[in-house]
Amino acid sequence: AAYDDALTVVGEGGQFPVALAAAREPPKLSMPRALDVGACLVGDAVREVFVVRNSGGPARFRLLREDDYPSPPTAQRMCASLAMPPFSLAPTEFALGPDESVEVVVDYLPLELGHHERTFLLVCDNCTVEQYAIRGSSEQVMLEMTELNGAPLRGRSVPAALHYESVALGASRGHSLHVRNTSPLPLEFRWELRPAGHLARAGLADVGGDDGTDAYEHGF
Repeated sequence: AAYDDALTVVGEGGQFPVALAAAREPPKLSMPRALDVGACLVGDAVREVFVVRNSGGPARFRLLREDDYPSPPTAQRMCASLAMPPFSLAPTEFALGPDESVEVVVDYLPLELGHHERTFLLVCDNCTVEQYAIRGSSEQVMLEMTELNGAPLRGRSVPAALHYESVALGASRGHSLHVRNTSPLPLEFRWELRPAGHLARAGLADVGGDDGTDAYEHGF
């Protein structure tokens, strides 16, 4: 921060003012105005690390919730992270010299579907206060069967079961399935075969392909 003041010199012949000025180089951080952690499955958790570098002068910083400014209820040194559900942010205070950097860690644990955004304040010891935001979106698993044995299923009902005709002992038959991931996240899953009368269950999926579609062969 820059400071301006003046003093008055008094002598036998009168008095005159002397201006006083002081300034220090302000810090310049590379932290984006919005820390975007991307998409996460609802009920899951994701962590993003943002490397923040100071290309200006030395300074100390504190992270505060807007409701806690200017008098937080707890000393910053007692807070390992800044909780703003469904986000948490750490560290809550740090000092950076010229060309030094710090890792700002954002944890995102969404319990509801939708877009989430929270704001916080970055308070510097040069008396400046800047507002920043954290953003993320929670998604659900969305898979669809798009093709069965070469026939597209768009607009048609997806079969609840795959049926195989009788075959001679030692022979085999198969079905070809195309499954598309329509969620914005890569998914991993596995196929599980259950005895008749039990539900078959697929775990979460690695559905790839340029269009989010993978082909699978099921044989009997």
